[in-house]
Amino acid sequence: MKRKTHANNQSDNEQGESDNEVEGHESELGSQAGDSELDSDNPVNQGHESYEESRSGGDSELDNDNHEDTPVREQSNEQATSVVHSRSVGSKCNKLSIDLSTVDELQVVKSDTDQDTEDDEESEEALFNEIDFCDARKAELENWKKHHVYQEVEDYGQSYVSTRWVYTIKEADNEIHRKARLVAKGFEEDCLDEIQKNSPTCDKQSLRLILSIIMQKKWSINSIDIKTAFLQGEKMQRKVHLRPPKEANANGKLWLLEKCVYGLADASLKWYEKVKKTLNECGGTESKVDPAVFYWYNSNGLAGVLAVHVDDFLWAGTNLFETEIISKIREKFSVGKEASESFKYLGLGLSHADDKIILSQTDYVEVLKTVSIDRKRPNDSQLSSVEQTVLRSKVGQLLWLAKQTRPDIAFDIAMIASKLKTSTIEDFKRVNKLLRKVRNDPVSLHFKELGEHVELLLYTDASFGNLPVTS
Repeated sequence: MKRKTHANNQSDNEQGESDNEVEGHESELGSQAGDSELDSDNPVNQGHESYEESRSGGDSELDNDNHEDTPVREQSNEQATSVVHSRSVGSKCNKLSIDLSTVDELQVVKSDTDQDTEDDEESEEALFNEIDFCDARKAELENWKKHHVYQEVEDYGQSYVSTRWVYTIKEADNEIHRKARLVAKGFEEDCLDEIQKNSPTCDKQSLRLILSIIMQKKWSINSIDIKTAFLQGEKMQRKVHLRPPKEANANGKLWLLEKCVYGLADASLKWYEKVKKTLNECGGTESKVDPAVFYWYNSNGLAGVLAVHVDDFLWAGTNLFETEIISKIREKFSVGKEASESFKYLGLGLSHADDKIILSQTDYVEVLKTVSIDRKRPNDSQLSSVEQTVLRSKVGQLLWLAKQTRPDIAFDIAMIASKLKTSTIEDFKRVNKLLRKVRNDPVSLHFKELGEHVELLLYTDASFGNLPVTS
């Protein structure tokens, strides 16, 4: 059984040969085979990741010219709540110790290849009953009933899809919230290749256009989170039986699904179809360019706009638009958290000041870390396979940042990305330099009112294709 635990700032993991896996923000490299090993103390104490080539004749000298010290949160023994879960595998014993006072989010899932056994179930209960997920499981099962997700039928030997629980611990407003989600093992379903899966989500260009429109119209930005979104999707058109979890007390029964639940290949598509149908009924018109963006018009022109990214809605409009349209959306769906003026949307920070909307990724940048490098190695030294993996990860992080909010680093990171297959220590140093740049020189995008007369100017890359092909 493979278990994943996502935690912030601290992950105490004594790991043997097992399929338990603990992942934390402070360690991306983990334990890796080959000629490289991880300095497990450095990420916490130094605020960056490190790797070191194993060599005979002593330790390598690391490039420590970068001291980005990340403060370590002090631990209070009085407030800490620890959960210890151990499981023996043959002669090995794996132990997972969690200090819940430091955990922002915890997820444990079974791998796709796991087989359900009594030992697995007992092992899972040993961890999660202790931190009280019973109420969370009951709440999830009640949600399935509330939204008429299934019909209970007799088990006559029909083929079925099994399920698994996914547990989450989040801290918000100084309170710990436990959530249990029942997920279908959709990979067990027959004819997966014949199922249409694609569903649209709001494109980043569309988001920027919407923010510009909001400023032009002098509207305020708002967000809506939909609870248990997939359970509210369109009805299924094919027959799928689900094996109920033991908590449902449905021995000898199967669930004939009426809704496309979490884990099925087209769950997101069925949810989008429901959203589209509902917004069209409320008078919305989907964009010809981006089907995840909807507009509302009246005799005076544009009255409102709404962007859809799965269960996260971003909207703005007139007071009448909120009264007549947004209120209907609140009635049609089970709405969770709502926010205005300043909030996160798709991992991006949005803040509406008096004369501008600010788009930033401050929180994302704060967790980016440089990698210590052996200063004795020449710049033209080729990277090992482990080093290339780390470099690809760092390049991916910076590419994402460049595309979202940091166009100032776009060219530099594109040049590094173009030669990943032949990358050297010099490329690693360039990546570290960019990582220091984005942390030390914060940049945000500002959307302002442009006035009444606006012209759209377009330009293309006149030197497109001139970069050397090296990868």
